[in-house]
Amino acid sequence: MIPAPPATPKHPVTDQYFDVKVSDDYRWLENWNDPAVKQWNAAENGRTRSYLDHLPARPAIKERLRQLIAATSDSYYDLNFRGGMLFAMKSQPPKQQPMIVVLASAEDPASAKVVFDPNAASATGSTGIDFYVPSLDGKYVAAALSLNGSEDSSVHIFETATGETATGKELSDVVPG
Repeated sequence: MIPAPPATPKHPVTDQYFDVKVSDDYRWLENWNDPAVKQWNAAENGRTRSYLDHLPARPAIKERLRQLIAATSDSYYDLNFRGGMLFAMKSQPPKQQPMIVVLASAEDPASAKVVFDPNAASATGSTGIDFYVPSLDGKYVAAALSLNGSEDSSVHIFETATGETATGKELSDVVPG
């Protein structure tokens, strides 16, 4: 049996915009720091969970979603051709962050060599690449890296190529901010 929805009291607030008065009975629900709002939200969540958790198809849907997420294919974007090499950002689910790779050509994704993988740099997936720029000769990549989604990045320099292999060696040069 699904519990009844929690009572939602009305606490009218009226604003005036020029000559028009607008009343909102439920604005109090916008204050997440209010203990009454947290209690109301917990009751709503409990009611919803009691319904969703008992749906007969839920386990099958959950399993199918897990399969679809795990089967997502790699994608490449932000392509740059420099020094006879193709640089790209590669998204590779289920890894949390995309990485910088260098490829022999767009027709050969198997040739991708990782220049920098932020997933390896941070076990929590908290390092992100805001943007990258390969040098004209393709030997180096400047990558703006930020932590925890801050987008307050510092530019790091990576060696990309010696011969035909990506080294990914980070140089000591860092430009903060």
